[in-house]
Amino acid sequence: MFEQYAGYFWVALFAALVFYGLFLTISAPFLVKKFYRKLGFEDKGKSSLDDSPYQSSMLLNGLNAAHIYAGSFKGYRVEQFFAFPETRHKFTMSRVQRKRNQAMWTVTLLYGEKPLPPFCARPTTVTDAMEYVLKGGNVDFIDDEGFTKRVHVMAEDHDLCRQVLTPKIREYLKNIDPISVETIGPLLVHKSPRQPHDIGSKLQADIEAVVGLYEELVSPEEIAPEQSSGT
Repeated sequence: MFEQYAGYFWVALFAALVFYGLFLTISAPFLVKKFYRKLGFEDKGKSSLDDSPYQSSMLLNGLNAAHIYAGSFKGYRVEQFFAFPETRHKFTMSRVQRKRNQAMWTVTLLYGEKPLPPFCARPTTVTDAMEYVLKGGNVDFIDDEGFTKRVHVMAEDHDLCRQVLTPKIREYLKNIDPISVETIGPLLVHKSPRQPHDIGSKLQADIEAVVGLYEELVSPEEIAPEQSSGT
């Protein structure tokens, strides 16, 4: 008898999943705003990211931002926003380019007190990787071939970069999701793929990750006590 209704069950389950996905997508913008209000973050509005310090970033090159939210988290000055290509609404006959134009990211910035060792780490597993992997010059981690294959790292001082990219940081960067990380002076930039239904839990996870990365990059004595004490 179960087989008689199995088809109806799977159709109903599929319809429920589709409806739930649509509900999350539609409600996401409202839940995102609620999340930032709860954190006490201010909406600074949209940006072409052409101003300092954004314009110095390789990760933010060619991107625009919607609703840059800024505030304090665990004693650090943090910004987070939804980023998308500046060519998002441009018409193109290329199917590959259309797909690239629709890419979305969540960008999280942490403003530290002192300059960080400069580097830019980007995944080799994405379509855009061809733009920087073929240029070479990446930092090799001989003792971690898995990381070297999955993450392309650019830095002026390769030896220093190997020191600051600890096993903990490398393990995070070679995770399933293609995460990119960059340092510009005291600024730490974190760029991760974004889904239309990403809301508070995912956004907070990215903020927590940036704080963890920053504290891993600097020596313990350089972290102010009030910063390490929590929110």
